[in-house]
Amino acid sequence: MINQARYPSIDIGGIPSREINNTDALCPAPLVSVAMITYNHEPYIAQAIEGVLAQKTDFPIELIIGEDCSTDYTYQTVMEYQKRHAGIIRVITSSHNVGAKKNYLRTLGVCRGKYTAACDGDDYWIDPYKLQKQVDFLEANEDYVLLGHSAVKVLEEEGFGTFHTMYEDAPDHDFDTGYLMRCNPIPTLAAMWRNGLVTSFPNIWMHGYGGDRQLWLLLSQYGKCRFINDVVGVYRVNGGGITAQITGNREKIVGGCLDAIATTKEWDAFFDYEYHDDAKVQIHRKALMVVVLSVKRLRLKRAIEHVGSVKLERVKGWRRKLTFGLLRVIKPLVCPASEIK
Repeated sequence: MINQARYPSIDIGGIPSREINNTDALCPAPLVSVAMITYNHEPYIAQAIEGVLAQKTDFPIELIIGEDCSTDYTYQTVMEYQKRHAGIIRVITSSHNVGAKKNYLRTLGVCRGKYTAACDGDDYWIDPYKLQKQVDFLEANEDYVLLGHSAVKVLEEEGFGTFHTMYEDAPDHDFDTGYLMRCNPIPTLAAMWRNGLVTSFPNIWMHGYGGDRQLWLLLSQYGKCRFINDVVGVYRVNGGGITAQITGNREKIVGGCLDAIATTKEWDAFFDYEYHDDAKVQIHRKALMVVVLSVKRLRLKRAIEHVGSVKLERVKGWRRKLTFGLLRVIKPLVCPASEIK
């Protein structure tokens, strides 16, 4: 059950937006819309666009690029591509920066396809049949609303890249809302979903970083979801990306974990606690990270504040179990009113 009364919808129409396109050249009825948001992605945006243009399909597509007033050469690069591929590319922008989440919403809001896929401006696809394979699956399986594949994650630092395959050992599987409350099995660039199902977004969608998992949560209320372990693209972690902003050092990692805890609690309430047990799994995992990193940095009060959310039976190692046990013992003496439910 969704507790919509407590969470008003975001006014997507109120987000500043201006579209640049060649109406006469555009395909009138694309089957797939690809949403690409970008901000200061000058070194990467061309590769992201080329990955979309390289798709081999037996149906028409469109690429909608949400360009959020970059301060580098991203906008100019996007417009050069729009002029050369006016039959495919539409550009959404405005007179001032609106932020990643609003940029994502306004870009999704103008997608015309039966299906929507996404690829951020610093990621890129490496499988030219990515869209074709996903459309074939969704056309043949009408009870599925969301399909995702795996990707290669690249950690970039000073020109060097470290590669690993995301979800490398995960089997193909279906998943539901409860599963999504525990974890996110699909990177944005590897997903495709049925357009038109989610027509409004609760205001809590604006909280926290990222937005893909929250979108998957909403979509999962309308049908089945599927993960297929087949690498289709590259998820790049760099200084300009959202993920990089929370993985640069331990304090940022802690901040990201605290954000995830708060966001999970909000979505737990949004679904009227129907998936509460699943939410507690995610909260435990993030609280465990907060406590461990806080102890290492001697931030003991913060560790004590969150130790109540950690399930001791899931803590590995006797030293760590002992540390967590002691933190719980002294918790009432340090911050008696801060127990996390």
